[in-house]
Amino acid sequence: MLEDFMYLEKKYAHLFPDFELLQIELIALPVAKVEVQVMGQVVTETSPITESIHRFISLGLNTVENLSQALGLSEELTLDEVAEEVIQGRVDRSMSGKLVLTGLGKDTLSSSLVRLPKKQKMELMFDKGVWSIADWDRQTFIPSNDLRQLNESALKSFERKKSTIQLGDLEVITLNRILKSEAKGTSKNTVEILSIQKIIKRRHGYRMGRIMIYSKSEKETGFIVLIGDERSEEHESLVNDRGGLQSLGVKISSPAKPKTKATPAAIKVVEILLQKSSPARRTAGLLNVRAIGGNRTH
Repeated sequence: MLEDFMYLEKKYAHLFPDFELLQIELIALPVAKVEVQVMGQVVTETSPITESIHRFISLGLNTVENLSQALGLSEELTLDEVAEEVIQGRVDRSMSGKLVLTGLGKDTLSSSLVRLPKKQKMELMFDKGVWSIADWDRQTFIPSNDLRQLNESALKSFERKKSTIQLGDLEVITLNRILKSEAKGTSKNTVEILSIQKIIKRRHGYRMGRIMIYSKSEKETGFIVLIGDERSEEHESLVNDRGGLQSLGVKISSPAKPKTKATPAAIKVVEILLQKSSPARRTAGLLNVRAIGGNRTH
């Protein structure tokens, strides 16, 4: 029902000011859920002890005994902390046995951030209409078979390419932007992807959107594609490239013309002609004429 989406009609009214909003339909956008293996790093703030160890080593306190005294910890606890820094590649021993910061340790000291390498699997949503990784909730994915059961009448949009999704189609910059957006305000740790190593699995299906269909006449039509409540000009361009609304199977009919009432002058001419007819025909004809033109008082 259009009444349920009055807020959308108001939000986008400026795009088609002289057009009538005829209908809002569901449109299935082709997508793929892609499982990949990535190499990344977890970026987190350094702990106070780690930061202190790095700072003291940079100031020349380069033995466990000196660090223990500066930190106010036992030599045993200090040795455990230093051993962890060596394992993580941030601290090393020189040829003389002194503790030194590695390049990674110096970077951690200057940025107060710890970077831990991590190999993991993750799922991505890939928009086959735009042919790019999409910033969409993976719960919006609908397998092709499920779409037929849920809504057979939904319009279906198009794929930008008829080809297999390859590693080169998955941009690390786009993926990191999405991960940063998802983690915003929820965690002190962030994950940065360094490379996408391989595609493990591809599942094809759809993500539902809406299409708002406008008309001014049978030949003057327009539409807006929405994902959520936001306009997608990329998907609109794709539909236009494939032939517009007709390519989706949408047919716009001209509104029915209202029946025209006979004018008083025309009714008078017909009445004069009927006066020359037989009584029965004259009576029937006058009733028909008055039904068309409305009752008249003589």
